[in-house]
Amino acid sequence: DLQVYRDATGRRHRDSQQSNAITYNEQTWALYASASREWGTARRGQLGLRVEQTQTEGVSPQLGQRHQQGYRQLFPTFYLRYQPREQHQLALSLGRRINRPGFRALTPFRVYLNNKSYSEGTPCLQASTTGTFEVTHVYRGRFSTNAFVQRTTNGFGTLFTADDETQIQATLRANYYSAVHFGLGEQWSFDPAPGWSSQNQLYLFYRHTDIVEAYTARARNGAQLYMSTSNSFQLGRDWSAQLDYWWSPEHRSHLFEVGGTYSMDVALRKKWANQRWSVSVQASDVLNTASLWHLASEVNGVRNTYGQNYGSRRVRLTLSYAFGNERVEVSRRSFGNQEERDRS
Repeated sequence: DLQVYRDATGRRHRDSQQSNAITYNEQTWALYASASREWGTARRGQLGLRVEQTQTEGVSPQLGQRHQQGYRQLFPTFYLRYQPREQHQLALSLGRRINRPGFRALTPFRVYLNNKSYSEGTPCLQASTTGTFEVTHVYRGRFSTNAFVQRTTNGFGTLFTADDETQIQATLRANYYSAVHFGLGEQWSFDPAPGWSSQNQLYLFYRHTDIVEAYTARARNGAQLYMSTSNSFQLGRDWSAQLDYWWSPEHRSHLFEVGGTYSMDVALRKKWANQRWSVSVQASDVLNTASLWHLASEVNGVRNTYGQNYGSRRVRLTLSYAFGNERVEVSRRSFGNQEERDRS
């Protein structure tokens, strides 16, 4: 429900041309089935299938538009684990999943940032699907080597376009690509010193993207490196600290040249009164470097660059007290629609 008001004359009034209310209705039915089997202690397999039917309807009274969609899809999964010896474990998995656009991306009404720039959603934006094949080897429970290949069809995302004559810039959402994504990574954990525990990962990716013919745009194919480290420090009985860091250097992805980003988080915690009371201070993105400062693409022969500060640098102070019996175990239940619950 977007309401825009003007007060240039000193008297506020509603701008009916830029105000709009959108009603979006989505119904999803899903049926799950799975089976698993073990062959001795060394082998375990699991097979699953999800059948999904989705109906959507978006109504914009202001624009006089009504958009309806309906689709049915199958999502099979397969998993096989083989552990010939205690120190080695090999796993293979196949699967297919769906990625639905956020509700904001489906809103058709234009939101003007200024007289030369606007943002607009696409009500007929379709969900994308991704098929994954993955092999993982774990050694001594501390070293994990992972290789995978993913194929995405009907991929959607944000397009930045500009008209060379009018100089008007538009931020649009569209199903504009299909892509193949390769990855090879290593995760390892170790204890460099007493009281110091470190978990680390290093990944190398490669993406190849094909742009659909409807858009005159240049795909940006190439490799990407990503690394992170998470370190916990036990400073005596009551004091502990945390230091986390991740780094993603400059790379190419789909339509975009993506600038390098990195971030560092630090935290300190103190416990007392039989470990029931605790106070902690946590600083996120200490260097203010996690935001995407540079994103460049070329659509219809016009190069666009974009940057934004997400404001992820913050400090949090927490005081907590633990009630009740510490030996009681609380069970946690996960729901099949968790991804939908997290959609925005």
